[in-house]
Amino acid sequence: QAYVWSKLNLSQMGRADYSDALTMTGEKSPMGLLWGLMAYSPVIQFLAGFAELVVVLLLVFRRTAWIGGLLGTVALGTVFLLNMTYDVPVKQFALALTVGFALVAVPELPRVVRFLAGRPTAATEGSRGCCRGRGSAGSPVLVPVLARPGARAGPGRRAGRAVPAVPARTPAQ
Repeated sequence: QAYVWSKLNLSQMGRADYSDALTMTGEKSPMGLLWGLMAYSPVIQFLAGFAELVVVLLLVFRRTAWIGGLLGTVALGTVFLLNMTYDVPVKQFALALTVGFALVAVPELPRVVRFLAGRPTAATEGSRGCCRGRGSAGSPVLVPVLARPGARAGPGRRAGRAVPAVPARTPAQ
């Protein structure tokens, strides 16, 4: 979310000023060239942040999560492609988010393909795919890892530290 707000506030790539126009293109690093391009086009920077905000809002609700997954795959796939081609150092994080969004969208892809082909689609019968019910077996590990890079969590762990076991209550207590 920090990337979303920094793009909406035009603070991630900054704003271009006249001194940036005096710098020769060959003097900039590939990442500096991308940052300069985004700084010279604040509308594009804002719209990129707005697209990411829409993705986040769509992912909040179960009925719209698959649309958020599709849009997130496209939006973060574009970010990953820019990171690869302009040598931005957060390539792995963008790839992990792109894969995570794709995993959210995959269960509904057959229905989307049938709809685009003009064939009838059946109503869904609830949650499908990897996240049935209130959660899945992988959610205690997957959600913290995708939410915070470097965080390790799972059963009995919280943010990389072991959580002390709570003693069980006996009927006599």
